[in-house]
Parts: sequence; C-alpha cells; structure tokens
Amino acid sequence: MYVSKQYCRLDSYPDFLDKYSKYLDHNYNITLPQMLCLYEISENEQMNLSQLTKCMNLNNSAVTGIIDRLEVKGFVKRIKKRD
Repeated sequence: MYVSKQYCRLDSYPDFLDKYSKYLDHNYNITLPQMLCLYEISENEQMNLSQLTKCMNLNNSAVTGIIDRLEVKGFVKRIKKRD
C-alpha cells in the first residue's frame, strides 16, 4: 500500500485523528503522531530533527516532544552528530 504525503498531514481531519490517536495510545501505548514519525524514520533510516519536522509538517518543539517520548519508550535513539 502506498500512502501519499498529503494524507500524512496532521492538520487534516483533526477530530478523526484525535480519536484514532487516543485509541492507539490506549490500546498500543503509541500515538498517531508517534507512529507517523516512526514511519518517516523507517523510510529514511536516519534523519535529523529538521528533516523530520519538515516531513511531518509540524513545528520543531512538537517533533522534539514526540521524539523524546519515543526515546523513553525505546523506539528511537538519538545519535549526536560528530563534527
């Protein structure tokens, strides 16, 4: 199945997405934004926060919060960029 990027925009269908996100969180301990971030990361293997923010069409602080929670749950690991 292919999903168009336009359907991953979180500002569309807010009521449905809110209800579905709560369902996922209650039953699977993951929210829809967290799942979408994991999808984007899995498609790109590694991405920096700016790239993920652009893909998700959210602000940097929102994506930082999502990644913080995913890291606590053990789904992602941040790797500091070496100069």
